[in-house]
Amino acid sequence: MTAEADFDVPRALIRQKASEAGVTMAEISRAIGKNAAYMHQYLHGHGGKMTPKFLPEDVRPMVAAILSIPEEALRPAGLGQRLPSGTYGARALPVAKPTAAQIPVYLDTDNLDPAAAREWISPGDLAGPVSCGLWITRHRGRLHPGDFAYVRFAQPARRGDVVVALKGQGIVALGDLTDLAEHEAEVSGSRLSIAGVTICKVVGVIFA
Repeated sequence: MTAEADFDVPRALIRQKASEAGVTMAEISRAIGKNAAYMHQYLHGHGGKMTPKFLPEDVRPMVAAILSIPEEALRPAGLGQRLPSGTYGARALPVAKPTAAQIPVYLDTDNLDPAAAREWISPGDLAGPVSCGLWITRHRGRLHPGDFAYVRFAQPARRGDVVVALKGQGIVALGDLTDLAEHEAEVSGSRLSIAGVTICKVVGVIFA
C-alpha cells in the first residue's frame, strides 16, 4: 500500500504551481468538471479525511495540463510509474515493453486484454504475485469510484472477499462475494451463473 507521506508530494506541488500561476482551487475544480470544492478537499481534507486521497486516473492529466507540470509528478509513488504511452484514454500501446515485474492496468469497464492495457505499473510491496490493476469507475460493493484494486487471477476466492468475475477477458461482476455455490455466485447482490466464469480475488485496494 502507499505510505501516507507519498500523497504529500503531489499536494505540495499543486499548491506551489497554483500559487505561481495565480489560479484558485475552485477555478481548477471547475475546469476539470468537478464541484468548486473538489480540489480544496483533495488538498486539505473533508470531515477528517483526504477526499479524494489521490487524484483519479481521469483527473490527473487535466490538473497537470492546467498547471503545466508532468502528469507523473501527481502520481502517488505506490502506484508505480507509467510507461510512455501517449495520451491517456487514447488506448495507444506502450512504446516501451513492460518488464516482467510490471502488471497491466485497466478501467473496470475494459476487457482485460494486455495488448490494450491503459498502462503498466509495478505493484510495489504487495506480497505474492499480482495479475492486474483496476481503476474503479462506479460503486461496486465496498469499492468506490477512484479506488484502485489489485487482482490476483490464480487465488481462489471465499465468501466475504472482494472479487472480479471474469468470462474470457470480460468482467461480468465486480464487488463483494456474498454467496458461492456449485453453479451460482452472488456478487454485490447480483446472482450469476459461474459456468465458464473465473472468480478472482482482489488482494489489495488503494482507497480514493
